[in-house]
Amino acid sequence: MFGLNERGQRTFNTSISSVIIATVAVLLRCYCKYVSKNGFHFDDLFILLALSFLYAAEAFLMWGSITGGGGKEMKDILTSGSKETFKQVSNYLEGLLLAWTFYLVTSFFIRMSLLALYRRIFSTPGYRLIALLIMVISTMWIVGAMIGNFVICIPFDSFWDRLKPGKCLNFNIYALSVGIVEVILDAFTLALPIRVVLSLHVPTHKKIGLMGIFLLGLFAVATGVARVKLMYQPNSIYVRFNESGIWSGVHLMVSIICSCLPVYKPLWQAMSRFSNRLRTLYNSRFNSSTGLPSFVRRKKSTTDEQKSRPRKPFISLKGVPVSSFGSLGGTKGGTQQVEQISVVSTIPEERHGRFDV
Repeated sequence: MFGLNERGQRTFNTSISSVIIATVAVLLRCYCKYVSKNGFHFDDLFILLALSFLYAAEAFLMWGSITGGGGKEMKDILTSGSKETFKQVSNYLEGLLLAWTFYLVTSFFIRMSLLALYRRIFSTPGYRLIALLIMVISTMWIVGAMIGNFVICIPFDSFWDRLKPGKCLNFNIYALSVGIVEVILDAFTLALPIRVVLSLHVPTHKKIGLMGIFLLGLFAVATGVARVKLMYQPNSIYVRFNESGIWSGVHLMVSIICSCLPVYKPLWQAMSRFSNRLRTLYNSRFNSSTGLPSFVRRKKSTTDEQKSRPRKPFISLKGVPVSSFGSLGGTKGGTQQVEQISVVSTIPEERHGRFDV
């Protein structure tokens, strides 16, 4: 597709999947905010900005990959001997710089969203201060990275226009240093609320669910480390554009999901109610003695229970008119009394073979 090789196609598919999944995660966040009527806060604004810059980053990544050699890395383009080598190199480098710039901005807004959420839900002054400190450091980081992007080459467009005279820094070393600082900030942001969560007096299953969010955050940090490792090329002034682009998309997607998960409380509640209904239906269908679901089985009335209960027969009757029993003792229609009528029980008793009343 689009003249991409296998690596370029893999980058393209990952970019599209990352954008779709991240968009669904943000839309679910907006739905949960609407259902809970919790209002719109700065953390929601930051995540919407992050999603917008993610679209731009992935768009420039795919454009640079398609028009800049179809998935080839820089050294492969230069050794291909194609007539369009210069144009491919230019598109490759321009797409690299633009995608890198928007990637950094996206990562910054995701981190700011999570830190703003921490400051909103945590009341401990110490944690709020630490979150604010990380926000300040993150702001300094993104400002420094943007300055570095614009002074990486002087003049600026000589970064991708290799025929234009200019002076450029080693983009490979620059990207490596910025990526390492980013991973450290992500790790501090992830570790900040762990102690608070462990000290919460909540049921164990809820605490496990919260820790699951942080495990996903740990995976996001791991993808950031993988991206930095794959991006760096020793003894080169350029990074691996397509190779690192795959993990860049995965890293941003997982980070957006992590920042949205704490807001999904209405969604978890709806899923819990649904699972409880399924469990109840399953138990009533397969554990009932009649083999029918509870909504089909008719509840016994009081009259039914009385009918099903065994009756105790009279064993000794004195002074009862014979006419009450029809004809007993051979007297017809009489009103004479019987001295005693003994009736043997046909219903077995636990302790006695005969009821005495």
